[in-house]
Amino acid sequence: MLDHPQSIPIFLSFLGSVISVVLYHRKQFQNNSQAQMKIKQANAKQKRLSILQEQNERVQKIEEKHIKRKEKKEKEKQAFFKSIDEEESRLEQSIKLIEEREQILSQRNLDIVEKENQLKNKQERFKGLQRDLNQGLIKVKKQLEEKTGSSVKQITIDLQNQISEQVELETQKRNQVRISDVELHQDQLAQKMLSVTCQRYHLPPFSIEKMTASVDLPHSEKQKLKLLDSNGALLQEISSLAQVDFQLELENQKISLRNAPESYTREIAKVSYEKWVEGGTLTSQAFKTIYQKTSKLIEKQVHRAGLDAAACLGLKGIHPDILNLVGKLLYRTSYTQNQWQHAIESAQLASMLAEELGLNPVMARRATLLHDIGKVLWEETEAAGSHAVSGAAFAKDHGEIPEIVHPIAAHHNDEAPKTPLAFLVIAADTLSGARPGARTETAESFSQHVEMLDKLCLEYDGVKGHLIIQGGRELRMFLDPKRYDDQAAAALTQVLASKIEDESVYPGQVKVMALREVYGSAVARAPYANTYDHGYHYGQ
Repeated sequence: MLDHPQSIPIFLSFLGSVISVVLYHRKQFQNNSQAQMKIKQANAKQKRLSILQEQNERVQKIEEKHIKRKEKKEKEKQAFFKSIDEEESRLEQSIKLIEEREQILSQRNLDIVEKENQLKNKQERFKGLQRDLNQGLIKVKKQLEEKTGSSVKQITIDLQNQISEQVELETQKRNQVRISDVELHQDQLAQKMLSVTCQRYHLPPFSIEKMTASVDLPHSEKQKLKLLDSNGALLQEISSLAQVDFQLELENQKISLRNAPESYTREIAKVSYEKWVEGGTLTSQAFKTIYQKTSKLIEKQVHRAGLDAAACLGLKGIHPDILNLVGKLLYRTSYTQNQWQHAIESAQLASMLAEELGLNPVMARRATLLHDIGKVLWEETEAAGSHAVSGAAFAKDHGEIPEIVHPIAAHHNDEAPKTPLAFLVIAADTLSGARPGARTETAESFSQHVEMLDKLCLEYDGVKGHLIIQGGRELRMFLDPKRYDDQAAAALTQVLASKIEDESVYPGQVKVMALREVYGSAVARAPYANTYDHGYHYGQ
């Protein structure tokens, strides 16, 4: 192609273009390299500047810290010097005070020395006067013995006897005047004291649920039919479990709770029945489970009631068994008055009376709170004697002191009251029971109760006589021993107790006792009679 004559210029022209392009790109490359170099240099310079700036900032911060430390040390130095100055000033003041005190003490020492000298002079004068007085007394004694013809000792004894007789006579006269004055105004003073006590007293803030001896039949017809099915077999089962007779009263649509060993057990049975009906599962097993839970619940309530009573009255150190009896009074009533509340109320009244009389109010509250615990023992253990005597014996056995035991035993005069506290417990017990609204039984209802007991005793042959004591709470029958042996007498008490429960409305309980007397005798005859008459006689 180069051999052609026209191809050479074309080739040269192309070669020149290529060279120019290469040169152009080379120049551009050089320019770009220089620009990049300048950019790198600028970046390096900027980086060095930023480093220098950071270093400057660090140096400034270090200088600032150094300045602050220097200022702080300067302030501490000034404060230290200031405290040193203040301490120096305080030391100077202390030194001045010490110097002043030393001057005062030195002056006092001088005064003491002077007073000691004066005291020594007075002691010497006193000794001289005492010697003169002793000599004078000796002379007077001699003169007195010469004139009276008796020794000074005998004269002194005679004077003491005369003075004693005069003082005793004067004391007897004053006591007689006081006794006469008290006897003249004792009724007025007692009425005033009782009136003030009643005005001061207010009922404690306890809400006591009214106790009843019956429960309602279930509202559900299905439950009612199940309960009454099979001639009341289910009622008999729960009666056996609860130790209380659930007796149906169709005319009143109620179930009465009878023949309970005591009111505490009856309350457990009542609450268990209500929860049983409310639960809906009317089976004996369900009742047994509920009865066990209710027993534990009411035991806790009894324990709590005993503690609450002691806390309300500010009493400590009472045996837990005694407090348990106090708590069980919560489930007892006497003529509709709750006995737990009555015990607290009586204790508060006794405390107020004790304050008026100058007696110990704590002892009064303690003795009065425990005065009726024997009523629970009567129910649970059939304790011998009245509730006052059995309660006192229980309190004594559980650590109560005689000053507390005696008022408990004497509050119904089973034991003659001998201390002011015993009379105080009687007064508080009477005041609580006799206040308006406390007890609702009338004289008519009491008479009806006594007449009913008389009528029951007359229905039985072989009852030779009877006594109604303890306010209608105890019936004692005297039996013909020919008609009744021991077993028959015991059976008669059970029959009469059941009849009283069925036919009489009464508060608390009635204790039925049967007494029969048997004695033996023999007659010894003279030897010539050769016979012996033996007999076995029954008391009339």
